[in-house]
Parts: sequence; structure tokens; C-alpha cells
Amino acid sequence: MRLGCGVSPMTKLVNAGINVCLGTDGQGSGDNFSMFELMRIASYLQKGVNADSNLLDSYDALKMATINGAKALGIENKTGSIEVGKNADLNILFFRSINMYPINNPIDNIVYNATDDEIETTIINGKIVREKNNFVNLKKDELLNSMEQIRKNMSKYLEKAIKDSSKR
Repeated sequence: MRLGCGVSPMTKLVNAGINVCLGTDGQGSGDNFSMFELMRIASYLQKGVNADSNLLDSYDALKMATINGAKALGIENKTGSIEVGKNADLNILFFRSINMYPINNPIDNIVYNATDDEIETTIINGKIVREKNNFVNLKKDELLNSMEQIRKNMSKYLEKAIKDSSKR
């Protein structure tokens, strides 16, 4: 939306049997990493653009942010849903916040009401990495330095890819 590229016809794609998933591209492009915000916007856009409140319900938006993303990456047998034998990757949400009341439908609450502030605990591959808004065994400066190194590596990769494509 920020770039004015239009709105993906997600409902038509899903109805055509295409695996539609959601992902963030972060603040580097003026956006953020909030999957909650992304699920909400995706659902609202499909409803608003098509003037149909039944399109892209909260369950479908949650699937697009979880199992459909894993399918797109070819790792749905490892992650994307909570099942025996899969990685224990999940966020535990605090439902006793003002944003989450009343709790009539937990999936609606997650998609339409939750913010990143409701994340109580984050578990990756069975290990608690964030609890009560603090990283466990991870220093913020180390994380930011790692992210900066990734950004530099990506910039070099993109510059090389652009040069290589211009040679063709």
C-alpha cells in the first residue's frame, strides 16, 4: 500500500488453489516486522476492496501467516503448525490485556486485536528466547550488530546481482 502497487487479489488466488502466505520485509523498506498488523491489514483490505465482510476471515489470515508460509518455503513438515514432531516455534500471548477483551473468538482476537505487546513468551525450536519482553541469553547490541552484518551482506549481494544482470 505504501508504494501504491495496488492490492493483491488474495481471495481469487486462494480460490484458484494457490498457496498464499504473508511475510514482512521489515523497517528497511518503511514497514515493520509485526505479523499481527500484517494479518489484520490483509484481512481488512480483502474485505474492503471487495465490499464483502466474509472474505479472508481471521482463520485464513492466521493460516497465511503460519502454515502457508511454511509450505511456501517447503518446510511445512518441520514448522508452521503446532504438532508432535515439529519444531516448537511459537508465541504465547497474554490474553488478559485491554486489547484482547472481550474474548469471543480467540482467533479473531489474535488477528484483529493482538499487537506485539501481547507476546508474553517466544519459543524457537523448544527454547525460550524472549520472555516478558526481554530476550533470554541474547544481548540487544549483539542482535543489532548481527542484523547490520546481514544488511551489509545483502547489499553486496544485490549490488553484484544488479551488475551481473546489466552485463546480459
